[in-house]
Amino acid sequence: MNEAQRLKALRDLDVLDTPPEQAFDDLVGLAAQICQAPLAMVSLVDAERQWFKAVCGLSARETSRDVAFCAHAILEPERTLVVQDTLEDPRFADNPLVEGAPHLRFYAGVPLVDPKGLALGTLCVGDTRSRQLSPEQLSGLEALARQVSAQLLLRSRNTELHAKHARLAESEQRLRATLETANEGVVGLDSSGRIRSANPAAERLFGVREEELVGRLLTEVTEGELRLERPCVACELLVLRGEERIPAELALGTHDVGGERCYTAFLRDVSERKEVERLKDQFVSTISHELRTPLTSIRGALRMLDSGVMGTLGEEAHDLVRLAASNTERLVRLINDVLDFEKIQAGRMVLTLEPVSAQSLCEEACADLSGLAQDHRIKLEVAGAADLRGAECLADRDRLLQVLVNLIGNAIKFSPPESAVYLSWRLSGSRLRFEVRDEGPGIEEAARARLFRRFEQLDGGSTRRRSGSGLGLAISKAIVAEHGGEIGVESEPGRGSTFWFELPTRKRLQLSPPPAARGTPVLLVEDSPDLAQQLQLVLEQAGYEPWVALSLAAAKQALSGDELPALILLDLNLPDGSGLELLEWMRAGAAREVPVVVLTGSTADSVSDPLLLDWLYKPATERRLLRAVRRAVRGEQDERPWVLVVEDDDDSRAVTCKLLLHLGARCVEARDGAEAIRLAQDRDFDLIVLDVGLPSVDGFEVVRALRGRDGTPPALLIYSGRDLDAGEREGLRLGLTRYLAKSGGNRDALGKAVVELLDGLIDVPKE
Repeated sequence: MNEAQRLKALRDLDVLDTPPEQAFDDLVGLAAQICQAPLAMVSLVDAERQWFKAVCGLSARETSRDVAFCAHAILEPERTLVVQDTLEDPRFADNPLVEGAPHLRFYAGVPLVDPKGLALGTLCVGDTRSRQLSPEQLSGLEALARQVSAQLLLRSRNTELHAKHARLAESEQRLRATLETANEGVVGLDSSGRIRSANPAAERLFGVREEELVGRLLTEVTEGELRLERPCVACELLVLRGEERIPAELALGTHDVGGERCYTAFLRDVSERKEVERLKDQFVSTISHELRTPLTSIRGALRMLDSGVMGTLGEEAHDLVRLAASNTERLVRLINDVLDFEKIQAGRMVLTLEPVSAQSLCEEACADLSGLAQDHRIKLEVAGAADLRGAECLADRDRLLQVLVNLIGNAIKFSPPESAVYLSWRLSGSRLRFEVRDEGPGIEEAARARLFRRFEQLDGGSTRRRSGSGLGLAISKAIVAEHGGEIGVESEPGRGSTFWFELPTRKRLQLSPPPAARGTPVLLVEDSPDLAQQLQLVLEQAGYEPWVALSLAAAKQALSGDELPALILLDLNLPDGSGLELLEWMRAGAAREVPVVVLTGSTADSVSDPLLLDWLYKPATERRLLRAVRRAVRGEQDERPWVLVVEDDDDSRAVTCKLLLHLGARCVEARDGAEAIRLAQDRDFDLIVLDVGLPSVDGFEVVRALRGRDGTPPALLIYSGRDLDAGEREGLRLGLTRYLAKSGGNRDALGKAVVELLDGLIDVPKE
């Protein structure tokens, strides 16, 4: 017998030293009556005593274990111990309970066995005279012993159950108190999303009592997507409180009740948080505008002084201008880094994804940093695999350029003079990998782990001499992560470093559809369906409405309708005749004044026709084609494009106009949105440079006013100190549109954006 286990089982019953209980007293009385014995007891044997849970004919409640008859009975749990005459049994003849009170001469004890077979005590009877039990009496005593064992087990389970009920009641009380005092609305839902209960916070949130909520679907009192199949996924919705719409954050928990899947909805009013975010966004937007606008003016003015456009400066003056320009660039980068990091921290980085060519991106990044490389006497090398010239990834081009510029800029600053920085790209599995390798001092392994942390700069004299916010690599890491990519570094002290990042590759996307407003119609007469489709997309992206005719007959049919195109792009080699026949046919009809631009693979014939404005040879570049189309549609002798500059800051507007004049454009200035709308109604502009934060009528209203007008919409450059999310950008789209942040980091970003948007109307100025 395992005594330790037996004692533990006895203690777990939690019955020792408890008051008498009627159930046990009745069983003891019945045992005394069946056995016709003056003494009967339920005896439990502890480590040092036997204790009587119920007793009949004896005043004592316990005795020492060393004199207990029951201590012998429990040694054989499977059999009943019967002592007919204690005086004749050497185990008990000198027992104090035999020699003295109660002068025990007869004993019969049945072990009380628990479900594990451990004997915890006995149901026993005794007499002051020697005797025997009849078989019926013995059988009855054993049956009663089994009932005592069952009663002990039942009592233990009842005690445990009462304890659990007490704990449950306490837990329910605490839960009720928590729900009653919680600031968060808690709503119980059934499997269909119908409300079963609501706490006081939920009542306050919905503005009605619990009784009015119970039985209603949660979707009836909220606006937003409630997805019961995705519990534990937080989302935002609007709570309907009368006429109010309260922004709330919802989290769902799930549990089973009686085999039914139920839900608990936790609703938190986020009105204050939304207001704080709005005020924060407004503050950041204001600070962004108020800092970037004057810095843009200062930087632009310093560049123009440095370039000599405003006249030749003395050597000392030139040095001071360059010093001021250099420190302005540092301040611009610091402001941009801080504002970018704030957006990242707030989870508001918005990516505008489009197919991005790896080659063009790398070439643009190197072009942007060519001046910095020259200043440090560093050679920039761009090398991509020959079979990957057309490799693309789906990315935000401006953000990806920001990453590359940061990595290349760091490589330049940490490279020794007369060394090189190598920029390359290649496929790594299903990812496009960019690498920037330098010949600098390298980075210790212990320091590499800290590189991409915010505000982290490596210790050491060489690093401390170089300016920076310590945010560049942290921002780069966040940008790459938002694209679903990875960034890292490989380095060996004394052997340079290679910074790399990988992005998922994507198939080329279809070009976006043309703007909703109808563009200027252009008839494209081309017998090759593939080339016609390509030219159609080019014209659509530029804001025109292309009509396509694949033969001479189709062209004549298109020109026989009530509406005529503004221009004809004409191929000469058509399947049913020469394109020149179309010119002769047009002279005699209503289309005699429609201008024509020839686009052909044939050599120029001696054709003298007032309709023929230009002659292009295949394959004509997109730039050359759009130049011809735009000049033909405009019909002006002066080929310089018209640009409307809408900016409320006088200094910034003046600097922008000087740059545009330098590029060969003609400028019209508007100080606010209302003036911009009026000017745009009086003249067809090729480009509008628009600030968003304008007084009275803002940039969004200007764009809305210009939408829906007939004709090709002007190209639009949103040039603002305000950071725009995806929805705001869509609200500012007008035909061919680009977005450029003031003080956006690229030295010639504004000039490049203007040249790109006026593609074909101005040329890139020679250095």
